[in-house]
Amino acid sequence: EEGKDCTLTGTMVYGNVLLYKDSSLTAYDVYIEGNIEAYMAKYVRLSNSNAGCMDSAECMTSKVVGDIKIEFAPEYMPEDGIMPDEGMTSNDWESHVKYTMVDGNIQLYENWNPITLFGNYVTGDIQASYNWGDLLIEMNAVEGNIQVEETKGSNEIAQNYDVTGDVPAFYNWGGVTIESNKIYGNLQCEGNNPMPYGGDNWVDGNKEDQCEYLSPESDSDDQVSGSATGSGAAPSSSAAAPAPSA
Repeated sequence: EEGKDCTLTGTMVYGNVLLYKDSSLTAYDVYIEGNIEAYMAKYVRLSNSNAGCMDSAECMTSKVVGDIKIEFAPEYMPEDGIMPDEGMTSNDWESHVKYTMVDGNIQLYENWNPITLFGNYVTGDIQASYNWGDLLIEMNAVEGNIQVEETKGSNEIAQNYDVTGDVPAFYNWGGVTIESNKIYGNLQCEGNNPMPYGGDNWVDGNKEDQCEYLSPESDSDDQVSGSATGSGAAPSSSAAAPAPSA
């Protein structure tokens, strides 16, 4: 329903979660059997309830069986239309997906507010296009591709410790930083202005065009920095769904 704020804690949903204009979702330790689809919603926030957890496997307490789609998130503006000098900013409408197993894709399209993807295990792709807000993709394991195209905000792809597919970054205008990732596919950059920044990427495939020099001269496992696994290994996509409390 439009304009409604929803909070879920330890909830199991056997279907889709749909968010409409000016609504929001805050969820901790949830199991969603379908998709999360947000259209013109203020924000979507998935995380765990234990802010002090250190091990990646223990931290990952939410699961989405389908896709996460965030589209057309509006730019933050107070009700009176005047942005205060102090207090709320655009970050108060930031979306984030943290410590979540996603069996489908994460799709971000034409959003105006910041988005953070941190510490997730994604079976499909991360796809970001035509976004105006800043985007941080950090310390994730992704079985598919991380694709960032035609964005106007700042993009940072950093310390993603296991990307099975490719990392294409094409025609972005707000800046792209690609640093300390482990990529088994290709690292592809074209048409970005300014040029991509970063380095220390381990790339098993090809390093192409603007990204040709964003990896060590001799790629090897011991040159990858920023492993997010800590003392535990990344969970497999076949791991059992979390058992949230009632």
